[in-house]
Amino acid sequence: MLRVRFAPSPTGYLHVGSARTFIFNWLYARRHGGTMILRIDDTDIERNSEQSLDSIFEGLKWLGLDWDEQYRQSERLALHQQFAESILAKGLAYRDFTPAAAAVPGSASVEDAPHGATTWLCNPGQREIPLEESNARAAAGEPFVVRYKVPRDTPETVRFTDAVYGEQAKSTADIEDFALLRSTGMPTYHLASCADDVDLRISHIIRGQDHLSNTFKHVLIFKAAGYEPPTFAHLPLLIAPDGAKLSKRKHGPVVSVTTYRDAGFLPHAFINFLCLLGWSPKDDRERLTRDELKAVFSFEGINRSNAVINFSEEEPFDAKSLWLNAETIRTMPAADLSGALAPVLAEAGITCAPAQLALITPLIQERIHKAIVKLK
Repeated sequence: MLRVRFAPSPTGYLHVGSARTFIFNWLYARRHGGTMILRIDDTDIERNSEQSLDSIFEGLKWLGLDWDEQYRQSERLALHQQFAESILAKGLAYRDFTPAAAAVPGSASVEDAPHGATTWLCNPGQREIPLEESNARAAAGEPFVVRYKVPRDTPETVRFTDAVYGEQAKSTADIEDFALLRSTGMPTYHLASCADDVDLRISHIIRGQDHLSNTFKHVLIFKAAGYEPPTFAHLPLLIAPDGAKLSKRKHGPVVSVTTYRDAGFLPHAFINFLCLLGWSPKDDRERLTRDELKAVFSFEGINRSNAVINFSEEEPFDAKSLWLNAETIRTMPAADLSGALAPVLAEAGITCAPAQLALITPLIQERIHKAIVKLK
């Protein structure tokens, strides 16, 4: 059965790129009668916050798209540790007892870049510790990191076919012995993500192109677990006019979904806009209803080139997004528009009885372009 997941980390508000990933997962699942899963990837204890999680849910609620199952990684830690232990037992991973003091100065932990080398791949001495000795040292309380034992003596080629970017290949000679479990016992992103994908029977992983390089490691983990890797589909990134990746830190509120909501955009107009960033139907249509999007969405329509959101200090919103919002307003049923206008007017301090607003709305509907935005 087709099963997809959207897996945000609660480290900030819902990014427009993350929203597009959610939408593409949703469209693919709904078109093919599959299951849509929301999985909160919250194992990064230092950066997670409940406020960020609330903001993500707030953004998803505004989009109005549903999901079928919901999970939190932090509630699945026992599963992650068992997953790592099973790979250890097969001899495909090992405990690295290298002291944290051996980490590269400035690195966050020994898991990142140990042994003082910027091009570090592995520590042969740690790789070859017999499992019996490793078990005894671990039982005695000696700190360790669990690492995947990437093939070294006879390098292999890791391959997968991406539904968007095609055939991908990388030699294990270029992949370091990456961490599966940290010295704290917490899983790394690589382990937790793959363990949950296996347990939740994920059939298709649809995510940003910035995860493409991670996928080689994930293929190794899936195969170590005896699990056929899911189908991967990586999405082109959303970038700023200067070509930089859209960043919460660099570009501010313009990358937040709730910024569009608070500016008066209608949810479907915003969804329509995001869908056209890096994807297109087989015809020239630019305005599509939700049902039309479900009917035509496919991986074949996704472009490999990154998609630009055009904005500036003078105009924080892309012209295409404003046009789609105006057209959606102009063509939507007057009763629906009246209902959408009521809370916006109230927040702007304009009092209007429902019956009066229902009479006025059809008279002004053709002239509304950025009216909702300007009211804010």
